[in-house]
Amino acid sequence: MDKIQLKITCDETTWELQPFLACKNMSEALSLNRKNYTFLKAERLETPIGDMLAVADENNLHFLGFCDQTLLPDELKRLQKKTDSFIIHGRISIIDEIERELDAYFTGISALFKTPLALDAPLFTRKAWETLRQIPPGETRSYKQQACHVGNQKATRAVAQANRHNRIAIAVPCHRVIGIDGTLTGYSGGIERKEWLLNHEKHYFRM
Repeated sequence: MDKIQLKITCDETTWELQPFLACKNMSEALSLNRKNYTFLKAERLETPIGDMLAVADENNLHFLGFCDQTLLPDELKRLQKKTDSFIIHGRISIIDEIERELDAYFTGISALFKTPLALDAPLFTRKAWETLRQIPPGETRSYKQQACHVGNQKATRAVAQANRHNRIAIAVPCHRVIGIDGTLTGYSGGIERKEWLLNHEKHYFRM
């Protein structure tokens, strides 16, 4: 059976997440649940720097990204394929949890994220993501420093690739990795957001 075809429009005033299933109506789609199909819930979360989309199941957050990022539909399709699931619009406790933590982050109260994350990936990629979570808020690391921390100082391109595949923005803080000369390099949410996040963390959380 074909996966969902997703139509995404998500900005300051509109929100539309429409799953188009290879079936006649939503009741038929929901009946798939009785045939061991997995459903992930997706919800828009408002932040001071633009709306984000959170996707989760009962146990873990699978995706957190900005709604206007160019590759969002492709990311969601890859997520569906990886998890063998369908994405539907809806709330779930994991989404409530990450929303509370994002509110605390953006108000300068806490940069600690404890929401359970689905970080299924090859071993090297998981190590790269774990090093991201060990960078204190208000600080940055170069790709070379990150590669050294992973255990291979020559693997700068590999860690950059791992960071590019990070599906959990902010909570897995790939925005804290910069060029060795201090330049702000690629970020799926945009360089302006990366700069904003770094300045925000320096103001509120730097020790």
